[in-house]
Amino acid sequence: GSLDFIKHNNVHIQEEVKHNIDTEVEKSNSIPFLVSSDSKILGVLFFVDFPVDSTKMTINYFKSRGIKTVLLSDNKEDEVMRLQNVLLFDEFYFGDSNVLSSKMSELQSSKNIVAIGDGINDMGIIRKSNLSIAMSKENMDLALPHCEVLCMDDQLVKISEFYIAGEKIMKIIENNIELCIVANILGVSLVLFGVFNVIWALIFVCVIHIFSNMFSFLRFNSNK
Repeated sequence: GSLDFIKHNNVHIQEEVKHNIDTEVEKSNSIPFLVSSDSKILGVLFFVDFPVDSTKMTINYFKSRGIKTVLLSDNKEDEVMRLQNVLLFDEFYFGDSNVLSSKMSELQSSKNIVAIGDGINDMGIIRKSNLSIAMSKENMDLALPHCEVLCMDDQLVKISEFYIAGEKIMKIIENNIELCIVANILGVSLVLFGVFNVIWALIFVCVIHIFSNMFSFLRFNSNK
């Protein structure tokens, strides 16, 4: 069990063992799990929460799109370095809330910032961004006032899916605007040249819009 659990069950922990546990926890930001028998410590397991593969894939995706990725963390230096070595952010910073808040303000002064946080302690920082996204399955009522987007999932890959869907939607909107201009010009031309009267021209333009939206909807769903 945990260190507190072991102590609560009157298992003696030698000072050297306790020192080694504290050193490893501080170094790796891990969670110790002690194994004991007959009031003796047999061994210690250290659990470390490594990021899942989809997190690295998501970061690489945004980097491939020319989007700069930055890690702001209030964890210890060793933990931040461990994450950085795995995820390879473009930039990374660590420190207390004042340091991180100052860095966020510095980043925002020259760029549009999208900030993503997965805990209540992140809300004070990410709300300084242009767009704040909270990823939380719990404490949603606490996170919602501090963010523009609430993702009811803790998988970072969802953010890249939102981005891809947003790009598709913007493309559809742009195509519809272009088609609207062309269809209206065509409808007016048909009326001016006496091919259609005004009513038939309006029907013609509406039919074009209907079929265009149907085609866009089908194409969007087929690419999901």
